[in-house]
Amino acid sequence: MSLLHDLRNLFQKDKQPPVTTVKAKAEIPAPVTPVVPNPLHQDIPDQAKLSPAGGTIVRQVVDDQQPSPHEILAHIDWAVKKAKTYRTGDLIENRYKVEEVMSGAMGYVYIGRDARQQITFAIKQPKESMLADRDLFSRVLQEADSWTGLGMHPNIAYCYFVKQIEDVPHIFIEYVDGGSLEEWISDRRCADYKVGLDMAIQFCHGLERAHERGMIHRDIKPRNILVTKEGLVKVTDFGLVGAVKAGGKFSTLHGGDDYGTRFSDRGMGTPDYMSPEQFNDFRHKSADAPEGVWYESDIYSFGVCMWEMFCGRRPYKHYEVSIGVKGGAPDPRDLKRDIPDGLRVLLLRSVEFDRSKRQQNFSELREELNGVYRYLFSSDAPHYQLELHDTTADELNNQGYSYYELGKKEEARTCFEAAVEINSTHPEAVFNLALLQWRGGEIDDLEALMKIRNCSSNPANSKDQIAELLAYIHAERWDPDSAKDELRTHLGRFNELFNINRIGSMGLIRIFGKQEEHVMCGSLSADGRYALTGTINGTIKLWEVETGKCLRTFDGYEGWIGSLSLSTDGSYALSTYANFSKQHITKAPKLWEVKTGKCLRTFEGIASGKLSPDGRYILTRDEYKIFKLIDASTGSCIHIFKVEALVFFNIDTDGQYALLGRNKKRIKIWDVQSGNCIRTFELSSQEISLVCVSSNGKYALFIGDDKKLQLWDVNTGKYLQSINACIDNNVSAVTLSPNGRYVILSRYQEIKIWDVSVGQCFRTFNVKLQGGSFLNPVSLSTDGHYALSGTSDVLLLWDITIETEGYTSGLQVSEFKAFEQIKGRQDELRLAVDEAERLLINGKYSKAFEALYAAWEQVDYQEDKYLLKVYLSLYVKSKKRTFSFAYLKNSFEGEGGGTCSVCLSADGRYILLGNDDGTLEFRDLDTGKCLRKINAQSGTIQKVSLSIDGKYALSVSYNNSGINSELGTGSCIKMWDLATGRCIQTFDGHKWGVSALNNSFDSRYALSGGKDWMLKLWDVHSGKCLRTLEGHKQMVTSLSISADYRYALSGSDDFTVKLWNIETGACLRTFGEKFQDISVSLSADGRYALLGSKSRTLKLYEIATGQCLRTFEGHTDSISSVSLSADNRYALSGSRDETLKLWDVETGECLSTIEGLKNLYISTFSADSQYALSVSTSGLKLWRLVWKLEFDV
Repeated sequence: MSLLHDLRNLFQKDKQPPVTTVKAKAEIPAPVTPVVPNPLHQDIPDQAKLSPAGGTIVRQVVDDQQPSPHEILAHIDWAVKKAKTYRTGDLIENRYKVEEVMSGAMGYVYIGRDARQQITFAIKQPKESMLADRDLFSRVLQEADSWTGLGMHPNIAYCYFVKQIEDVPHIFIEYVDGGSLEEWISDRRCADYKVGLDMAIQFCHGLERAHERGMIHRDIKPRNILVTKEGLVKVTDFGLVGAVKAGGKFSTLHGGDDYGTRFSDRGMGTPDYMSPEQFNDFRHKSADAPEGVWYESDIYSFGVCMWEMFCGRRPYKHYEVSIGVKGGAPDPRDLKRDIPDGLRVLLLRSVEFDRSKRQQNFSELREELNGVYRYLFSSDAPHYQLELHDTTADELNNQGYSYYELGKKEEARTCFEAAVEINSTHPEAVFNLALLQWRGGEIDDLEALMKIRNCSSNPANSKDQIAELLAYIHAERWDPDSAKDELRTHLGRFNELFNINRIGSMGLIRIFGKQEEHVMCGSLSADGRYALTGTINGTIKLWEVETGKCLRTFDGYEGWIGSLSLSTDGSYALSTYANFSKQHITKAPKLWEVKTGKCLRTFEGIASGKLSPDGRYILTRDEYKIFKLIDASTGSCIHIFKVEALVFFNIDTDGQYALLGRNKKRIKIWDVQSGNCIRTFELSSQEISLVCVSSNGKYALFIGDDKKLQLWDVNTGKYLQSINACIDNNVSAVTLSPNGRYVILSRYQEIKIWDVSVGQCFRTFNVKLQGGSFLNPVSLSTDGHYALSGTSDVLLLWDITIETEGYTSGLQVSEFKAFEQIKGRQDELRLAVDEAERLLINGKYSKAFEALYAAWEQVDYQEDKYLLKVYLSLYVKSKKRTFSFAYLKNSFEGEGGGTCSVCLSADGRYILLGNDDGTLEFRDLDTGKCLRKINAQSGTIQKVSLSIDGKYALSVSYNNSGINSELGTGSCIKMWDLATGRCIQTFDGHKWGVSALNNSFDSRYALSGGKDWMLKLWDVHSGKCLRTLEGHKQMVTSLSISADYRYALSGSDDFTVKLWNIETGACLRTFGEKFQDISVSLSADGRYALLGSKSRTLKLYEIATGQCLRTFEGHTDSISSVSLSADNRYALSGSRDETLKLWDVETGECLSTIEGLKNLYISTFSADSQYALSVSTSGLKLWRLVWKLEFDV
C-alpha cells in the first residue's frame, strides 16, 4: 500500500465525477470552433478549463496549490521498488501469457495474452531506473492516472485497467496490431491524400478527447500514434501528461528512452517534435509561466507529423526550433508539387513559431482537414463525424478498479456507483461497490452477500462467477466453510482461489444440546473452560465447555434469571432474578459458591447487581435507582452512589473502579475504596442506551441515541474512535474485546462482530440457522476468544478468535471489449429497438416483442431506456404474461431515518414513505428522487396511504409515551396535500389509536382499523366517520380493499379474518381457521383473498364460498406480508425467513426467491405488476419483474 496511498491525493485534480462522461446518444462534433480560455486572464491557481463542443465537464488541468510529485516524495521515506521482469512464455499474475517483450530505456512493454478471455494486451511496466527515483516514479503514477482518466475512445489506445503488481503500477493497454504512424510514413502509405487526411482527422478526434479531459500530451510523434490493420488511428503514450504544474520546477534529471523522448532542465518531449515553447519553458502556461506549454503545443507537434506524412520530411531541425530560427518553414510545394492550397496553408499554419497563429485546438484543425478532403473528393472524410458509444458498466468498473489501484478510492467509488446505476446486476461492479461499502461500515456482511447474490437473478450472468464472488466475501468474513459451500460444484476451485492458511476461521464450535428451558443469560469463566447459564424458569446450570456436560444445577429460584456474573477464578457467581408474577418487578440477586452450588447470600430489595471480577464486591441497584457497593463476604454496604438516571454499570478487572452511566451526555468513574468520583466523560450523545467495559477494564464503549458507537480509553479518559453501527431496538447487549478493537453485538437471531478501528461489521452469525428463535445477551471470555449465547432452544458456544490478519479480497475487473465491439452491439440494439417500435406501430405485437426480447438478451438484460419504453408499450397491450426473471432496479432509504411504512401510487410511478422521525417523503420510484418532504407528526409514521390520483396522502403516527403507552398514542389520521405539504384534514375516532390503513383511497372514502377492535369508513372531504364496522375481539392488524370499494378484508389479533360489505357494514364471512400474525390481500375484483400467517404458509380463498383453493408452502418462518397481482395470476409474499417469494397462483409454484432481506415487513406489487417492492432493515428495494409477453397478433 505504502507509497501509492501516501500519494493518493497527488493527482486528484478536481472533485468532479472521474472522467466517465460519454454522450447518451451518438455524438457528432459540432463544426463550431471552441474557445480555449486564455490562462493569463483566469484563476490558474484553481484550475484552467477547456470548454469542448457538447459541453462535456472536463478535468482540471493544473492546481497550483497542489504539491508536485517531487515535493510530496521528498517527505516520504523512500523504498526502491522492484518489479519482476518477464520473458516470452512467462505468465503475469498467473493469467497473462507473454508473447513478446519490447524494451526501452524507461520501461518494458509486454504483449500478453489473457488466458481466460483470449484477448491481447500491451502491458506497460516501468523499469527499475524509473522506480529507483522519486520523481520518475511519480511520473509513472501520473501516466497511469492520466491514461485511466481518458476512458474509452475509438482514437485512443484504451487503458483497460491499471493493476498494482508487487506495489508497482502496470498499465494494461489495448493492443494495436497494425504498427505505428512511423511505419506508415516510412512505407509512404499515408502520402495518399484520401488515406492521410482521414488518419489525421482521426488523430484530431483522439486529442480532442485528451484536451477535453484537461490533458496536454507533450510527446506527440509518429511512434506514439498507432494504427490498426484496418487503418484506425490510436493515440498512445501519455507519460508526459501533466508532468509539471504551473510555476513548478522539475529536477535536473537528464535522460530519455530509446525512441527519442527526453526530459531535462531544457525541455520535456522528443526534440524533433517539440514546440518552441517546450524548449523555452516546459511548465504549463500560467501567470507565472506566460511562455509555458498549452494546448497549441500539441498542435505544433502533430503539425510536424503531418509534414512527414504529406511532404516526406520535417519542416525544421530541432536545433532550429530551440534557437528560434528566422524565416519560418519552407514552402510545402518545394517538397511536394501537387499539394493542394488548403493543405499547404494548413501545414504552414500548424508549425508557426508564434503559437497565436496556429490552429487553437484540434476541433479547428479537424475542420480544416475535412475541408481539404471535401475539396479533393467532394465528400466528408469517412471519420469526420465521430459516433461515440454509450458508456458501459464494464468501462466504468474497470476505470474504478484502476483508480482504486492508484489509491484514489473516492473516484473509484464514483465509478462503481455509476456502473451499478447503468446495470444493477453487473457482477464485478456490484461486488466492488458492495466490498467498499462493507469495509466502510455502510452495510454489514450479510447485506454485501445479498447484493452479490442478487446478480444471479439475471440469466445472462454466470452462476459460477457469482459463486466465486460470494466465496471471496465469505473468505474475508472469516468463513471458509461457506466459501467452500459456494464452490461445492467446482472441485478444486477453492484451493485454486485461496491459500487456506490465509483465511481466518471463526464460528460455532459447540451446541449444548436441546435445552429443556429457554436460556436467558450466560457467563463464561475467564479461561473459557466453564459456562454458567440461567433460564426463564429460574434454573442455573454449570457446564463443562469442552464436553458440553452439565456439571451442576443450582436450585432456589422460581422465575426468570435476569443476569449472571462469574468471578475471574470461577469460585463465585452472582445471579439476578425477575419475578413478573407480582404487580411490580422485583429482582433479588443471589451470591453462589460455584463449587458446591450453595447460595451464600440473597440481597432483598435490590433491582440488579454485578459481581466484581475478584469476587470481593457487588454493585447493586435498588427499586429507587440508588446504587450501593456491597462487601460480598459480609453483605454490608460500603458506599452509596446517588446519581441521576443511571442506565448501566460495570467494574474493571482490579475491582477498583465502577463505571456508571447516566444521561445528559455524562459518564462517571468512581473509586471503589473511597467512593469518590475520579473522572467524568462528556459524550456526544444525549442519552446512553448501552455501555460496556472490556474485561481488562482498559476500554469503555458507549452507544447513544445517535446510534454511534464510541470507544474511550478508561485510564486516560481519551476518546478513541466512533463508528456508525447498525443498531436498532433489537440489540440486547454489547460486549467489548479485551484489546478494545472488536465489538460483539447480540440482537434478535444474530451476533454481529464489528472492527472498531475501521467501523466494519465483518461477521454476522445467524443463530436461527442453528435452530434458535431468539438470541439472548452474549457472554465473552476474558481473553476474547469465545462467546456464549442462549436461544429459546439451544445453548451456543462460538469461537471468535482474531489473532492474525484475515484474508483480503481484491477488486474485480470486467470482461474486456474493444470500442468497435461495444459500438457494434449498441448499434445492433438501436436497430432492433427501432424495428420493434415499427412493428408495434403496425400492430404486429408478437413479432415486435420477439425482436425486442432477443435484442435485450444480447446486451445481458441491462436497462436501456429506449428498449424499456417499447417494452412498456407492449406490456400494456399483452394478453398474457409469463414470468421470466427479477432483478434489483433501485435501492434507497428515507432521508428521515428508518422507513417504517410505504405505499405505491396507483400508476406505479411514485412511492410514499413514512419514517421513524415523523416525516413523509413522496418520491419518484424510477429515480428515487424526493419530490416532497413533509414534517408530518411526532413519533414514528407507522401507516401511510396514497390517493388513487396521487395528490393526497394519509398518515398515522405512533408516539409511545403517555398513559396508554403500551397502546401507543396514534389516535388520529392526518390527510396531506402533496402539492403544498399542508395538512388538510384530520380523522379522529379510534379510541386507542389506528393500527391499520387501506393501501389506497379514492376521492370519497378512506378505511382504517383500530386498536379498539373496530373498522371505520371516513368521508375524506368532511373528515366524518360514515360507518363503524364491529366484530373483531382484538386489535385490527391488517386491511385490504377491493378496487370498487365494495368489500374489505381485515385481519386481527383475535386470530380471525373477516370479509365486510363496506356499504352496509355487514360482516359477510369469517374465515374458519385461526390465523396468528395475519397478513391479508384482497384481489382487485374482490373474488379472492390471500392470507399469510405465522403458519409459514399462504392460503388462497374464494370469497364467494369461503373455500381454500390453494396452499403455498416454501417459507421457513412467519409470513409478514402478502400481495396479489392485479390479474390474480401471481402472488408475492415476504417472510421473517428473510426471503421474498413470487408465486404462480394457478399452480402454486414458487417462481422466484430473493434472499437476504432482514426483518422483511412489507412486500407488494406495483399496480401494473412491473415491480415488486420490499421494505426491511436492509432498506427499501424495488425489483423489476421481467415478463415474457403473449399477444393475439
